Amino acid sequence: MRGIRHILKFGSIFSLTALFVFTNAAPAVIRLAGLPRLADEVQVKHANAATPFYLRDSVSSINPGADEERDLLLTRGAASVGYVKGTVAGTVTPPTTATQFTKTNGGTGQIWYTNPLNAVTVSGNVTFNLRAKESATSANSTITAELLRADNSGAILSTIVSVQLSQSELTTTDAAKNWTKAPTSTALSAGDRLAVRVYIDDGSGVTMGNGRTVTMTIDGPSAGAAGDSYVQLTEAVSEQPPVTTIADGTNPGNSTVAPSSAITDLDAFTVSTSLGLDFITGLTATLTGASSFESLSEVRITSDDGATTYWSAVVDPGSNTVNFSGGTPITVSTTPTQYKIRITPKTHLNMPAPPGTSYGVGGTVTAFTTTNTKAGSDSGSATVTV
Repeated sequence: MRGIRHILKFGSIFSLTALFVFTNAAPAVIRLAGLPRLADEVQVKHANAATPFYLRDSVSSINPGADEERDLLLTRGAASVGYVKGTVAGTVTPPTTATQFTKTNGGTGQIWYTNPLNAVTVSGNVTFNLRAKESATSANSTITAELLRADNSGAILSTIVSVQLSQSELTTTDAAKNWTKAPTSTALSAGDRLAVRVYIDDGSGVTMGNGRTVTMTIDGPSAGAAGDSYVQLTEAVSEQPPVTTIADGTNPGNSTVAPSSAITDLDAFTVSTSLGLDFITGLTATLTGASSFESLSEVRITSDDGATTYWSAVVDPGSNTVNFSGGTPITVSTTPTQYKIRITPKTHLNMPAPPGTSYGVGGTVTAFTTTNTKAGSDSGSATVTV
């Protein structure tokens, strides 16, 4: 417990010194005698630094290996889901592929990943709370898990907390198996993830029996009930905000075209998100080359194959800054996807009168509108000489 002395000022008439004592208990309401009710209640909330991550049934946005990847999130799910693992003849010593938890009996091993996290050092005790049961007492089984450090792509870098072996045997009724273990102090870099693998094990003092099952429930909405499976860190851990990144694509080569030529590729760029989906609702392409816009009848943004036009094509652009909005936005996923800036030269009739001139047209995406934080750049393009 710790006391913090605060000066509370109500209006400009007087001030009052109050001593607030913070604990991990529920928020306290402090009533100050002699003051009107609307002004005399001060709710004091001590933020518990511990961070639980809940095992969810949803599929992770990453797929780094042979396991099936699921989400490990800061929020609970909507309805409890059972994951089933068939027992094997003991004695067993997890972590092994044979003991790794599956979604269905005989299925693929499961691993749960957080979203990318902000930098933090995991050094305090870690609590595991997994809801599980065995199909029969002859299964002689229990459940355990390990906490891992992974990079942004999901590649496992190290073990933070190893499995706890030979815990008490499960019962045939869904209940929490809860334990706390000290980690190997581990510094997570910005963008790293946590990962959890769950295993079956021999119950304490017994040997696992073959041909039975262990069911773990996850994704539940309520504490202390089926599906309330989580891993809790002592530290305050936060997710990185999702980022939408633009990058150079595979640009076309330089070319020379005549007036009245067909539409031509000018630039290629890719976009991707660090998490989930995002939508680019507006975009700015900046042309290079002095007054190069004068040589163009149209500029448009298309899919890589040119079949889909996003927003509306800009006809007879009025400057080298070309803005796109309205119409079809670009849907951005975690898979980098290539798009193009395409240009159409003016007709001979609409070009400057002889002797005329030549225009070296380049152009890249210099701005875009999206919900996510933006990163990266589209830094190069072809030069199309008109």
